[in-house]
Amino acid sequence: MKSLLKLTLLGCLVAFLPVSAKAIIFDTETAFEDNFVQTHGATGIDWNSAGYINIPNGTKSVLYSVGGSDLYHDADFYLEPVSVTFSFGAATAPSLSIYARVDPETDIGIAGYVTLAAANKFEFRLYNSANPTTSGVSSQLLGSTITLPEGVTIGAWDILTLTLGSNPEDAQTIVMTLSRGNDLLGTYERTLTTPITSPGAVGFRTNTATSMRMYEFSVIPEPSVPLLLLGASALAVAIRARRRLGM
Repeated sequence: MKSLLKLTLLGCLVAFLPVSAKAIIFDTETAFEDNFVQTHGATGIDWNSAGYINIPNGTKSVLYSVGGSDLYHDADFYLEPVSVTFSFGAATAPSLSIYARVDPETDIGIAGYVTLAAANKFEFRLYNSANPTTSGVSSQLLGSTITLPEGVTIGAWDILTLTLGSNPEDAQTIVMTLSRGNDLLGTYERTLTTPITSPGAVGFRTNTATSMRMYEFSVIPEPSVPLLLLGASALAVAIRARRRLGM
């Protein structure tokens, strides 16, 4: 009986684990074309055997799409947080945005944006009405400029990670972070002026005068309702078993 109880408790814990992140690592030639569709901008994104995709200069928008054909495949499933690991070819002026909650009917969602203003300074911006089919990013909310501590700079080809998520207590409050390895370089939090209550497609937008590299794109879906119900059921079984054993 105790063995059964242990298995039940283990099952309960597993049921409550969050859904695993979907991480696209660009270490194979087809990783980009199998998982993404470019929705705007000149072509030219190509794979490098060193383990990244090379994105040439200009403005380009891309959406995550399993199979590389349906722009909004399972769009109602994917939610924040989303993260992109990348490097810029220049230390100033380039920008990267993460799209999220893009409605498949209107093509409108949000975009969390970071641009390098100088080697020791970068800026976060949040756009409330972004369109990946045109790369348009109207309705900019107030941003935040981050000045790095003295002696800390961001150089060309430094590998950075931009993450866009939401406050656990308020899904309309968007949180962005920029990090380099284990070092958090800055964070920004802003509440949407026009709430978006439905999930949607995710992707990214680049705008650079020189090329940039992207190494990984990750999205962490919310736990499904059936998974939560399974966890609740397992917990109830575990509690009843503990009571029968007098534990």
